[in-house]
Amino acid sequence: MAIVTLHLSTVKAYTENRPSGCPHCGSGLLQRWGGATKPVRDTQIRTAMIYRYRCVACRRTFRHYPEGLSRADQSLRLLQLAAIGWTLGLSLRGMSAILSAFGVTLAHMTVWRDAQAIAKSVKPDLSRRKVRVLGVDGFYTRLKGKPQGTLLAVDLGSGQTLALAQIEESDTQAVAEWLQPLVDQLGVEVIVTDDLASLGVAVEQVNCKRQICRFHALRWIGRTIKELRSQLDEDWQESLDEVQRTVHDMPPDGQRLLYMLKSWTGLEAAFLLCGSALA
Repeated sequence: MAIVTLHLSTVKAYTENRPSGCPHCGSGLLQRWGGATKPVRDTQIRTAMIYRYRCVACRRTFRHYPEGLSRADQSLRLLQLAAIGWTLGLSLRGMSAILSAFGVTLAHMTVWRDAQAIAKSVKPDLSRRKVRVLGVDGFYTRLKGKPQGTLLAVDLGSGQTLALAQIEESDTQAVAEWLQPLVDQLGVEVIVTDDLASLGVAVEQVNCKRQICRFHALRWIGRTIKELRSQLDEDWQESLDEVQRTVHDMPPDGQRLLYMLKSWTGLEAAFLLCGSALA
């Protein structure tokens, strides 16, 4: 079994050297201009010593932070840890609960912002990668009390996340503009989505084939069959059982079997839905 080791950024409670120059004018003539302790959110350190320097040339002052720290309360290490946990499948609240075991209080929306910050700063190298089938799905989270649409692109061959963007999946033009560079770089031929009409239009605009996600299709079919069971009498139940088995097992001749069942029973709507899942 392969073991992957993730190296997080080092975080220090104090600086080990002076700044090389003024961030405003570049001058190397600097005076230490006092210091103060700063509370830090991190899994290992709780406070850090921050020194302020004054530039002799431009007379402006600035803070010089230890490695892994910035003006934010969170350390870079904690930001990375929160983002990685969410990327690996933990929920926002689940990641927040895990961090609390380390004595770190972090709201679930802060975890979300951390993931967004990492996504913007770290872009995967897609130049040598080929992805024939791309999975795209949308979800919503709340930012400042309002729902925010987000799209996720995944390599369905390896399961690796390739792109994350704050885009409403109902915005066809924005989705197409986001997909086009991925399609061009990766050589995508098929894009798997749910049944949302706007996604279908966006996939057409980037000249790819569209496949409906089997998970979503099975869920719709299950709901349809459940409704039919409650509406039809006992004579129809065996046919519905056969439809359910065929769609679940996906045999090579599944479309032919469904066509035969449709001819025998006349349940047009149900079998059209099931047939699209086997296409």
